[in-house]
Amino acid sequence: MASMEQQSAHRQQLENRVVDSNCRSQRRGQTYAFILALVILLGGFFLIYLDKDAYGIASIVTAVVGVTGVFVIGKFEQSKERDRKMLM
Repeated sequence: MASMEQQSAHRQQLENRVVDSNCRSQRRGQTYAFILALVILLGGFFLIYLDKDAYGIASIVTAVVGVTGVFVIGKFEQSKERDRKMLM
């Protein structure tokens, strides 16, 4: 009987480690995405400063659309997942 309890405790420990690892990965990904978007935005403003208006505006629009798109798609996927779980 102790063996079953040990296996259960070990399984729960592994699941906790996986969840913690996934949370750290998501946070790291969000940080990298923020830094990348910030660099693109600053680069766009710098291009505008250098009188490369079209390239600067394109860079800024690309960054904004990219970040907004990821946010909207993420919310849509969360909603879909929540609906799927409610049907179970």
